Amino acid sequence: MSEVASMVGMPMTTDLITQERSNHRFARVLIEVDASKPPILSFPIRLPSHKVINQSVVYETFPNFCFHCKKYGHNPFICKKLHEKEELEKKST
Repeated sequence: MSEVASMVGMPMTTDLITQERSNHRFARVLIEVDASKPPILSFPIRLPSHKVINQSVVYETFPNFCFHCKKYGHNPFICKKLHEKEELEKKST
């Protein structure tokens, strides 16, 4: 589990259900992530059968942080600097 969780960040701990492996549909892991980088939303995993699947990542909480301008307090969806940049790029094409 730690190897898989480390694809997202630094694994800290898991919940009791994950520790006891009583639910095989999901794992709940507390992971320390680098907030200056965009969140990892999915990553490939190679199964023992050599089949590769794309594992989705669900964040229970995530700080209100803009990965474009590297500031807390808003997210990229409402970032004025990012939207101004996108508008300039549209006008130049």
